[in-house]
Formats: sequence, C-alpha cells, structure tokens
Amino acid sequence: MAGLRGDPALRAEIQAAIDEANKAVSQSEAIKRFTILGEDFTEAGGQLTPTLKLRRHIILEQHAAQTPPCTTTAPASSTLAGSGEGGGEPADGDGHPAGR
Repeated sequence: MAGLRGDPALRAEIQAAIDEANKAVSQSEAIKRFTILGEDFTEAGGQLTPTLKLRRHIILEQHAAQTPPCTTTAPASSTLAGSGEGGGEPADGDGHPAGR
C-alpha cells in the first residue's frame, strides 16, 4: 500500500468515494481533505486501543509531518473524521469528549 500513496488514480478513486459520501452530510460534517498514510493502524503501534478505537492524538503525533495542520479550534477527533471544522466539546487525550 505504501507504494500506492502517490498514485493519482488511487487518490482520484478515494476522492470520488468521499465526494459521494459528502452528499449525505452537512457541509460542516463533510470530509474536506485526507491523507493516505503508508501503514495500517495497530494496537502494537499504539494507534488503536484494545477495543480497536482510534487513539487520535497518537496518530496525529506520529504522522504530523504527513498530515496538514488542524485549525486551532478543532479537537483532534474532528481532524481524523475529516471535518476540519472547530466546535463541539473539548476532547480528552484519546479524542473523546472531556468528562466521559
């Protein structure tokens, strides 16, 4: 998969799927940008919890050079969801709303 990261045909195919999915959500929920990473997320790599939830803060730290910067008001969880918009509850270290 790492060799396909720069493939324009793959990127176009993913963009087409995102465009189709974005038709079903509001503009604030839409995926505006994405990055194709060269590795899978694993529990051993620290990106997943034992229940296979994403550890967004770790993913963002590990791939900071490959991912575009977030807006200053967006919690880490909205970045991987693709919204790129701020708002919502503040997130704790694992991207969950604070206080949960």
